[in-house]
Amino acid sequence: MKAQSRKRIRRMTAAAETATAYHEAGHAVAACVLHLVLRQKGISIIPDEDSDGRTHLVHPMRNSKPEIDRSDRNQIRAERYAVVVLAGREAQLRYRGSNIRPYHYHNDYQNAAELIEYFVASHEELNAHLRLLQVRAKNLFENDEIWRCTQAVAIALLCPSQT
Repeated sequence: MKAQSRKRIRRMTAAAETATAYHEAGHAVAACVLHLVLRQKGISIIPDEDSDGRTHLVHPMRNSKPEIDRSDRNQIRAERYAVVVLAGREAQLRYRGSNIRPYHYHNDYQNAAELIEYFVASHEELNAHLRLLQVRAKNLFENDEIWRCTQAVAIALLCPSQT
């Protein structure tokens, strides 16, 4: 008898699916605003064993090594990417308010921290820097035009047959 691998696929409620759509739309719109490139896979709110959704970005530092090259140019790239990574949570918060669980954004925060830590001297500085980048991500969605774009992308993710 062959053993079959079972992938755990999560089922989401309509409210969770909508929150995920806003989260992923936040990443995608922030990427566009900050001139980062989405990969051909784009964005998805189809859950898999790792997440409820995914935004596929071309990593802006894919051809450089931040552990070696800590130039201002690389720091700016890293910060822009970190803002995009943190933007999912901020869009989800704007849509849903405070009803958001840490597991919704833990991986995003960890990814941002791992990148920014190359450019800071201490854990205290890392936390302060990440807080600044979170504020920048939040401020993106204070712009009415950017928020309308985020809403439109979220709606398109929820109703793909209508786009």
